[in-house]
Amino acid sequence: MYAAYDRARAIDPTDPNVIAFGASIKADYGRDIDGALADLYKVTGTNPNFALLNQIGLLEQGRGAFVEAEAAFRRALELEPQNPIPYTNLAILLLEQSRVEEAGALIDKALTLDPPTAYSARGRYLLQKGKMADAIEAMLAGSAVNPAHSNDQLILADAYFQNGDYELARQTLDNADRLDPRAPIVPILRTAFALDLYLADEAILAAREALRRSRARGGDYAGISVSQQSGSYPVEAYRFINLHDWARFYADRTFDPFEAQGYFDQAIVSRPGLFPTEPTLGAAEGTDVNSAALNLSVQGLLLDPLAIAGRIGRYDPLRRPFLDTEVRGGVITRGGEVGWETGVTVNGFSNEPLPTSFSLSASANEARGDLMADNESGRGITFSLGTAPTAADRFVFMGWANEGKPGLSDINQYYYFNHVERDAASLFGVAGWSHTFGYRNVLSAAVFATRNDTLDKGETWSFSSNPTPGLPETINTLWQEKQRVDGLVGAVSHAIGIGDFNLRYGLEAQAGQLRYSGFTNTRNIYGSGYEQYVQDTAASESPFRGGRAYADLSWRPNDWFEAQAGVHRTFLDVKDVKPEFWLSPRFGIGVSPFEGQWLRAAYVENAESFLTYSLGPTTTVGLIPNDTPASGPTKSLILRWDAEWTPHIFTAVEYQQQTLNDLNVPVINTLESFDEIEEARAEWVAATLNVWLGHGIGLFGTVGAATSEILRTREDLNGRGVGEPVPYIPERFARAGITFVHPSRLRFTLIQNFIGGSSGNYDNDQLDSYWTTDAAVTWETPDRRLQVGVTALNLFDHRYDFNFDVPAPGRTVAATVKARF
Repeated sequence: MYAAYDRARAIDPTDPNVIAFGASIKADYGRDIDGALADLYKVTGTNPNFALLNQIGLLEQGRGAFVEAEAAFRRALELEPQNPIPYTNLAILLLEQSRVEEAGALIDKALTLDPPTAYSARGRYLLQKGKMADAIEAMLAGSAVNPAHSNDQLILADAYFQNGDYELARQTLDNADRLDPRAPIVPILRTAFALDLYLADEAILAAREALRRSRARGGDYAGISVSQQSGSYPVEAYRFINLHDWARFYADRTFDPFEAQGYFDQAIVSRPGLFPTEPTLGAAEGTDVNSAALNLSVQGLLLDPLAIAGRIGRYDPLRRPFLDTEVRGGVITRGGEVGWETGVTVNGFSNEPLPTSFSLSASANEARGDLMADNESGRGITFSLGTAPTAADRFVFMGWANEGKPGLSDINQYYYFNHVERDAASLFGVAGWSHTFGYRNVLSAAVFATRNDTLDKGETWSFSSNPTPGLPETINTLWQEKQRVDGLVGAVSHAIGIGDFNLRYGLEAQAGQLRYSGFTNTRNIYGSGYEQYVQDTAASESPFRGGRAYADLSWRPNDWFEAQAGVHRTFLDVKDVKPEFWLSPRFGIGVSPFEGQWLRAAYVENAESFLTYSLGPTTTVGLIPNDTPASGPTKSLILRWDAEWTPHIFTAVEYQQQTLNDLNVPVINTLESFDEIEEARAEWVAATLNVWLGHGIGLFGTVGAATSEILRTREDLNGRGVGEPVPYIPERFARAGITFVHPSRLRFTLIQNFIGGSSGNYDNDQLDSYWTTDAAVTWETPDRRLQVGVTALNLFDHRYDFNFDVPAPGRTVAATVKARF
């Protein structure tokens, strides 16, 4: 091949066909797409030629540069308006962006010029219109015309699969693989098909092959749909059997700041935090999402707004119109009491009049139990919409409204009784736009708005165990506090890639207001029978404003090394409080000295304004500091070692050292908190083992330890707590479990949790360690129309406490049914 090219170039080096041939060699075999495009652009700048412009369009399309690809194909079309090839190629490019109506007009024109050249494109057009039988017929005709075209076989395989012809889909994928054995997109489709069929082992094998080919040839996700719920297919293959750290390894290794699926993968990955939280039914399978998940999801949606909604209960690699509805209901039992939950989700996608994806969900629940904290209720509604009318512009709109009454514990002691209630409501909305100027050159902007209302009220009784003359023997207090937080954030971010470097920088501003009103009515009862009444009221308004400017540069010259550095300048100004300004650097490095081994280190300083919504970089070489209830600046050193020892065994070790300011540690299931900690330090280490046993079985386990120390407390504590551990950070923790997935559409998970002893107050009085067992099982019918499931928390009803006199829930069992339409 190289010899033939050299001979052709010796005869006529200016021949467009020779230049196109050389560019193909440079791109396909030398992996030098930039060099190939530079050669082509150099010639077409002075001597436009159809063949060269067509080659530019194909190369730009292959690397995801849709703006440049569309421009090249349209120039080629202008040069040869009677040639069907530019019509067909431009139509396929538009189909990859779900711009189906525009593509249909181009395909019709190509069919009038030379029908056989457009059969396959018409097949894909019909598939993305949802006309499966007609699509298969057209693609078979196209395959007969050009049986050696791998992409045509891929589209045909997906059509077979969506039509339920699974064996034909596999055979057609095999054909595509033989035609292009280096294409990552073939095993990506295999992964999606296997996940849809609950073939966990096949999914992992295909995912591994897709990732291997992606590294060898470069990522190839063009035209493959992803969703914010599931992320990319290769990473989802490991999550499917709860091998979350293994999934995180591949998500971080393949992250690209210009590709949406990387943000989704990092958003939904499990990242356990420093403090234990109350177990919830939604997290029964051990998934702990970091607080950065919302920002990551929004950033991903600005790059691919059509990922707003995915199919419910199935995978659809090539987007086509759908409207899926899921209605769910269930009962929740706890402590001999029965509660309920219900909800509905509607996901949809349409090509007309513009490519648009949307999701609407509503839910309500009411839980009951034998503890006061078991009794809680809530309801909410969420709506999201995304559209991508052109290759350059994308729009996202998302919002929700929630209200609820969380379960709170009464404190009932011999000398003291406390009953509290909370009503909470929240509103949130975000509108975003992103614009692509060119390849790896994207501007994003978003406006976030929020309102949070809380109404707290309660009653306390204090009894004197040793009455003192002149002082009340009993004090009864009724109190109420109402708080409202209104806020608005505007953010602009620009990302540009220059060679191996990626630069992200931006500005953010926020403003809002804090409102407070409250009263207390106190009745002092004396031994003589005399009662004294005291009333107190308070109200305040505190406007605030803040902002951030940031710049972040990452460098990945090859597959085994990456570095990242950035700086954030943040300020916060609250009424009657001295304005604060912070300069927060961050930097990190990642090295893969051997295949399957990845060592990373990062130092991150964070300082947040009052509202934390942002379009700025969230991770540093894929690392994020542990979540903490710190409102002041934090400093974090993070070290992580990921190791894939064999295709079946993976380990990860992570260490974090954090300096925390202005901690406000909540007492679970109460309105109390330890909010007097001005500075503290914490060290945390965790070792994780993921094992893929085969036969649809994943084993996972984590053991860890933590130490902490309070360095400074508020002046009114007179040094109390200094030198003691931070309350609620466990000295030891562990989690181990097994997940089994069967092609009969059965999925079962069993998890054992251990939380070691921890300090329960500023005097280091110890809370006992405890073990709990959680389990979840689901099964759905082969047509995915019905799913039933049972989830159990604290399966063996182990009794333990969140804090002194604050008992944790006993066994909780939820049985659910989901019907899909």
